[in-house]
Amino acid sequence: MLVSSSFRFRAVAEDSSNSGLFRFVWDDSLRSYYIVSDQVFPLSVYVLSLPDVGNYRMSNHSAVVEGVKQAVEIHPWDSQTKELIMPLWFHLVMKLNVSVSYVMVQDWDEYRELVESANNTIIVNTHDEYLPVPEDYTKELWTDKIADFMLNHWGTWVHAGGYPLYRVWYQNGTEEVWGENGFKCLMSNIGKGNLTCYPPDRRPEAPEAPATFNLWAQQGIGINWFLCGEPIYGFWYSNPGYPINYQDFDGFYVGGIYSLIAPYESGAIIRYSQNQSAFNFGIYVHMGVWKFYDIGGIELRSERAIGFISTAAAIYSEFFCAADKLYGKAGDSATEAIQEAEKEDRTVGLTEAKSLFQNALDAFASGNYKLSAAYANQAKLTAETATAPSTLPQTIALIAMVVTSVSVGAYYKLNNKKNKKEVLEYAERKQQ
Repeated sequence: MLVSSSFRFRAVAEDSSNSGLFRFVWDDSLRSYYIVSDQVFPLSVYVLSLPDVGNYRMSNHSAVVEGVKQAVEIHPWDSQTKELIMPLWFHLVMKLNVSVSYVMVQDWDEYRELVESANNTIIVNTHDEYLPVPEDYTKELWTDKIADFMLNHWGTWVHAGGYPLYRVWYQNGTEEVWGENGFKCLMSNIGKGNLTCYPPDRRPEAPEAPATFNLWAQQGIGINWFLCGEPIYGFWYSNPGYPINYQDFDGFYVGGIYSLIAPYESGAIIRYSQNQSAFNFGIYVHMGVWKFYDIGGIELRSERAIGFISTAAAIYSEFFCAADKLYGKAGDSATEAIQEAEKEDRTVGLTEAKSLFQNALDAFASGNYKLSAAYANQAKLTAETATAPSTLPQTIALIAMVVTSVSVGAYYKLNNKKNKKEVLEYAERKQQ
């Protein structure tokens, strides 16, 4: 166990399984612990770019796709891997070597098969407000299929720009305005079918307000991995777009992408699951904006920015969900729960918790990061309910011993009385 006496934060143990997947290193110059690994962790991003489907909010579709590619490819070093840095708590950072690739999806059949059967996959919809719907599907059934992709196949769906699922583009080329009901249909699969993407003063008829908030007002979610600590290519502001109220996702909220007016976020990363304890889950990345500005308020390369930032958020969330559950902030990680149980000698159930922790590490090593998070959460819950060894058997044995001794004593005492009576009766008979 590594412990810092310089700062008041929880100690971080070595892997409970002793698997050696991660190492814990103290950086004295930065006064922080780093969780590192010698392994390179892979991830694939599928870029939905159907040639016959357009965009509504953005005029240059190829620039959106280019932004997605740049989020996958850009890095400060000339190598195939990048170092992903994820702050987990005060003076605690995970650094991973990751290898991210992208796959262009430009065929309707491939798109359909991907949503229907792919696992552990990120799909970026670069068609902003348009939802492409394959033949033989209604818009409702296809939205339910996307929900199933997230709920039961560990999928991540990235909405890049404008109001999500507001418009439908069918494979036969026809279009339809679905309005607010598209997002409501998607969220109804997790019991939140009454939600919209409007703050109280931001209805569809409200005028556009340019350059209203600082793009990087909330930097703590790790996207600076892609930015090298600087705003994206000079982007400093964005339009308000269509935000969500993060309070509607209490317990499901992974992180915000930018700040608008609390409690609304124009971009957000949402844990998509039936409830907080559900084992299976996916990720929904929401990007409700489509215009970006420099520090002087001049609009810049918005199409590229929308693809870049939404994809960066998806990549980050894929690793962060597991990292946080394994070693994250106080009160929310498996490691901490296991340590606390050991400290309090609550060993009954702890073996199971450590086994689940091992499953989490195995899943992480194999590239199933959401599955890793699910196992880590189960390990945490199991460790929290671990109990101290029961003293009842010893107590029962002690009681039995006492009862036995008392019974034996009573028996001999009773027999002694009986023998004494018989002797007296015999003496009386002899005198007669």
